[in-house]
Amino acid sequence: MRKMIILMYDDLNTLIKKGEVVERYYNPKNYFKKIDFFLINQKKPLTSDLKKMTGNAKVNFYNIKLTFLQKVLLFFNLPFLSNHLENIVKNIKNKKPDLIRCYNLNFQIFIAQILNNKFNIPYIISLHYDLVNHLNNKNFLISYILKKRIIAVLNKAYRILPVYKSAARFLIDNKIKNFTICYNFTKTIKKKKTIRKDKHIHFVCTNRQFHYKNPINIIKAIKEIEDARLTLIGDGPLNHYLQNYVKLNRLSNRVFFIKKIKNSEYIKILGNFDVFVNCSEINEFSKGMIEAISSGLPIISNHQSIKIPELSRNFCLLNFNTPEGYKISMLKIINNHLLMKKLCKHAKKVYLKSYETKNCEKKFEKIYETVFNKDQVNVRYRY
Repeated sequence: MRKMIILMYDDLNTLIKKGEVVERYYNPKNYFKKIDFFLINQKKPLTSDLKKMTGNAKVNFYNIKLTFLQKVLLFFNLPFLSNHLENIVKNIKNKKPDLIRCYNLNFQIFIAQILNNKFNIPYIISLHYDLVNHLNNKNFLISYILKKRIIAVLNKAYRILPVYKSAARFLIDNKIKNFTICYNFTKTIKKKKTIRKDKHIHFVCTNRQFHYKNPINIIKAIKEIEDARLTLIGDGPLNHYLQNYVKLNRLSNRVFFIKKIKNSEYIKILGNFDVFVNCSEINEFSKGMIEAISSGLPIISNHQSIKIPELSRNFCLLNFNTPEGYKISMLKIINNHLLMKKLCKHAKKVYLKSYETKNCEKKFEKIYETVFNKDQVNVRYRY
């Protein structure tokens, strides 16, 4: 029976409340029969809410409490100075996992490295953002220390799984080769695009609303295009500011807000929109973009600080992150029905070729399979 332990630092309850529940996300192809979650400084979620994400696996939850001092000891690889940390490592080892899985980079990756060093348990880490961009936003000393420590952990990983190409930039720059790009798979629904009776073009922007994903320029562009409608899906520190701007500028009949929605419901309503419009300063090809093209929606996005390879001109219009930039892209689509039709067609075609859920699940399955192939365990793979 294949057993996996997931060391979880990101709050599962928050993910579930946001509606980000994707079938078999933690257990592609129902590969694992048992999954033990070790939750760091968070409460146990309702098992029923997580069931879709773990498939047929038997699931157990265990809590890990880490103080600031214990986090420091983990970071500097000094767990032997704390009986509490030593007990955590021993408890995880006693579950006899075949694999340790870490989603994103946080303190759980240091626990995974310790388990590997002591007991030779392989670990796999997902990388969900452009780490180069992230470190560039910190001061030189902090960036230098973080970089050295993270490189040591990543080099020991059995496999690193960046979720898009720009997330692999740090790995390439630092000659770390044990990685495979694995895009986020999504729930797809075979449904024809909704044909509405009104003549308005409906844009949708789905993102967490914070400094690096501020959609204010998208709203300002909509203000200048009378026939356009915009729905903003998501929440964050800027939500109140955005809603106030819409009210003050009397746009409430054209700009709408949905703070949270279940992923399964979100996928169903995507067909009600015409274009996915995005604003991001973090060099990403997001899950939201993949979900959009899975429904045949073209994408309008701002230029990020580097070129995003996945954003092909076949289905995407790029512009500067200004009201005028978004306005130009929006009007191109509104005034050119043939262009709109072409972009929609290519969006769906690209999704089916490169990001289709079943194929992405199979890719994860093959990676996990190599962990259990004794002849392959120590092999480094080319990307």
